[in-house]
Amino acid sequence: MIKLFSKYILTVSLLMSFACNNNDANQTANDSANVLIKPINPIDDKIQKESALKQFDALEKLLDNQNYRLVKNKDTSYIYFSRVNKFIINTYQYKMIQGDSAQLKLDTIQLNAQNKVTWKWKDILLGLSNATEFAAKFEAVQVKKLSIQLNRQTSNTLLLKEGSSEPIQLRQTITISDFLVKSYYDFQHGTNLASEK
Repeated sequence: MIKLFSKYILTVSLLMSFACNNNDANQTANDSANVLIKPINPIDDKIQKESALKQFDALEKLLDNQNYRLVKNKDTSYIYFSRVNKFIINTYQYKMIQGDSAQLKLDTIQLNAQNKVTWKWKDILLGLSNATEFAAKFEAVQVKKLSIQLNRQTSNTLLLKEGSSEPIQLRQTITISDFLVKSYYDFQHGTNLASEK
């Protein structure tokens, strides 16, 4: 009789415990459902997108959808900026090896969910703080004191300054299609046609 009673008590206590936990889970679910989610104001969203579009247009004028040569010490690499749509500019960083592009790294300047212009540069997320057709500044979202400054130097050159390092000159090449074809031709024939701009 005592064994039967203790089993009954154990069963009742387990059921009570389960019921309490289940009620807690239901209450937690109800609480999270009742949390106020700030709705997106369509007017604010439109204003933010229009502002972002002006920044993208300024970036396009600054970067000019061009291929640039970066010379740093004895190392030469290239970066090609290509606006894909209203809110995306692809950046292709690469080197030329035996007349062909190699070590390609694709980064993107794009609009995020909060209508902020961001650039993933060398695996670091940067946010655009200012853009005109003559200059742009991106600052790291998470890392302190890291920034990228782009300034128009001449009609076919930009200066890129990463953090506190010395600025690197970006010099436009001929159009990307001609550049790639002529680079391969140069490699095969020992000429220097790809550097004619």
